[in-house]
Amino acid sequence: MAAPNPVLTDPSCISSNSVPRGFTGRKEYPMKRVLPLLTGLIALAFSQSPQPAQPQRTISVTGTADVALVSDVCVMNMVINVNRQPDAASAFAEIKAQAKKLTEALKAQSVSPKDVESQGITLRADNRASDRSKVTFFDDYTVTQTLQVKVRDLAKIPAIFDAVLGTDAKVQSVAYTGENEERAYAKPRLDAIQQARDRAEAICQATGLKLIKPISVSERTGEDWGGGRYPDMSQAGQQGGLQLEPTVRKLSMSVSITYEVE
Repeated sequence: MAAPNPVLTDPSCISSNSVPRGFTGRKEYPMKRVLPLLTGLIALAFSQSPQPAQPQRTISVTGTADVALVSDVCVMNMVINVNRQPDAASAFAEIKAQAKKLTEALKAQSVSPKDVESQGITLRADNRASDRSKVTFFDDYTVTQTLQVKVRDLAKIPAIFDAVLGTDAKVQSVAYTGENEERAYAKPRLDAIQQARDRAEAICQATGLKLIKPISVSERTGEDWGGGRYPDMSQAGQQGGLQLEPTVRKLSMSVSITYEVE
């Protein structure tokens, strides 16, 4: 095996004359080549950084439209009151019998049993106090049932009051409503949308903007009753010739639209 060359392994054998002047052991590049490279890297870093988004330009407008809706359903709130019952079972049996009697009377006036809905039943224990000992004793039960009745044939309303007076029920309140309300809003909704767009186009024409597209839409509904509520109708059937006219409700539709413009 050949012996290693001492010139290559022993640093003392390396003459200072054999090392080029200025040699540091690192590869060096001329500055005129490094500067363009650094400039390019910096420009690339800035081009890839996220730029702030430009604010979206918008305008908001509102359109409104109304429609008159004649109420087609009369809603009657009735109450049946049964008292002086010795026990709860008797009280519930009696209230059930009275409710059936009322339903039959309404059915005779073309009111469907499906339009007679119980709103709740309450049972109350009535107590009395002894005159001498002042001790309270149980006396009897009172049970009350409330019902909501929908009358679809409005011409039957006076006859229904008379029929109710023949039972133990009383009419507490009367109101009119409409069951086709959602369909009634269909045309005002379209009219309000068109009105809002017309306003947006007018604004853009006056300001030199261009209408692009809607980015948000919201609507609000309201109504104005033309009457039809009566505070106490318990004796209405005795006022001969009573005619309860259906109410006219003004339904209002308001549509707010935000458009993108440029």
